[in-house]
Amino acid sequence: MWKGTLIKEMTEAGEEEKMLAEAAGDFCEDGTTPWITVVVDGGWSHRSHGHRYSANSGVAVIVGKRTQKLLYLGVRNKLCSTCEYYAKKGERKEHSCYRNWDQSSGAMEADILVEGFQRSTEMHGVQYRTFIGDGDSSVYYQLQTRVDYGGFIKKNECANHVVKCYTSRLYSIAKESKGTRSLLSGPRIKRIKNGARKAVSHYAKILRDFEGSEQDLNKEKERLIQELASDIRNGPLHVFGSHDGCKSYFCNGSKGDNLYDGLPKIQQVKLMSAANIIADKADRLITDDTSNLAEAIMSLVAKFAGGKQINRCQRGSYEHRCQGAGLHFQLGPEWHAKASEGVTCASGAPILKKYTQKRLNVKRQAISRKRRLLQESGCRERTYSNQALSDSAPHYGQNVKSQICQLPYFLQTQKSSCSIYKWMKTGKQGSKKKRVARLAIMNGTNKEGFASPRLIFKLFAQGRTAHLVMR
Repeated sequence: MWKGTLIKEMTEAGEEEKMLAEAAGDFCEDGTTPWITVVVDGGWSHRSHGHRYSANSGVAVIVGKRTQKLLYLGVRNKLCSTCEYYAKKGERKEHSCYRNWDQSSGAMEADILVEGFQRSTEMHGVQYRTFIGDGDSSVYYQLQTRVDYGGFIKKNECANHVVKCYTSRLYSIAKESKGTRSLLSGPRIKRIKNGARKAVSHYAKILRDFEGSEQDLNKEKERLIQELASDIRNGPLHVFGSHDGCKSYFCNGSKGDNLYDGLPKIQQVKLMSAANIIADKADRLITDDTSNLAEAIMSLVAKFAGGKQINRCQRGSYEHRCQGAGLHFQLGPEWHAKASEGVTCASGAPILKKYTQKRLNVKRQAISRKRRLLQESGCRERTYSNQALSDSAPHYGQNVKSQICQLPYFLQTQKSSCSIYKWMKTGKQGSKKKRVARLAIMNGTNKEGFASPRLIFKLFAQGRTAHLVMR
């Protein structure tokens, strides 16, 4: 239903990726075929929970890193209800069969991605030489062995997935260590995880900001990889109080009890083994890449399928919903109108265009609001600075200045004493709507004392002196 429109959009995205790769000078050995970096991920029609890999359908996607647009989407189905129905009757019927897979569900993702990589030159005129994915090593092996240019394919790890696996290993170690579980506690595991993530981000930023020749860049990259691996291995030591190998960006040299030497040797070995697993991947973590783009499409697939609890795999429902999710990712709120035009070969209805435009405006307003709030939060400290107030025009009087200078104090005290959420702990009797309205009025009355000087300060900062009203 939406397949033709999606293929058209993916083709246009591939042309854009190819143009950007040519502009950057990223060509293969033949000097004519560009190569690009892509983000990949896959999923199933129902949750596996780490052990139940029996889904009837699966989907995998390939997203261009530069354009952040979908380049390939594939679906595998193990079931066709029409085939099963007529097979029981011993009959055969001509129909559109969506069954295209008869192997294990766990192999779906690798097969789809191999097909997408193999068709990269045919569809877009490029090669996917570098891909960003999670820790599934079987996919990497399949790409290297089954794709024509597999020997040139390199993988960058998703930093979020690697750190998540690191955290899971630490919790497993804590669970196995009965006598010393209190030492390897949840807060300490969280600190080790945050330290590893901070180290990856720190060295990736240094690599991005480096300026020099390609030869110097490669040397700097090798040095940073070694530094990153060293800091990851030092993470557990730092958390347990051994700061001999800590860097200045990572540790302020705090002096505390060294608990690491007090850990049993077997637990020390397990901790360092878990740290070494992630440290050995430092060369694939140095760019601090994530698979968030592909994860976003997986989220949309779950949304279009109504969650993973409902069976959409009887016919082509799951495949159509995956294609709709791909269009939503590619086009945003306008995907309804574009999909309608692709199916009907006519301009969309005015009511549909009005609806999509409204959705687009809402999205733009949300983005604008987030940016504005971010800017306001960034300059709040400067806005309420006493130094800035002391340098302002002094002829508005000491009363106004004193009230403005006390605003941070008022905000802090009101924040700690506000009881607006107490209604949630009350009984079920009475109307919550009326209770909220009553508490809102009380809250407004209590804050009236400092709302006026806050308004005065706002007008004062904007230079609208004519609107200042002194009580």
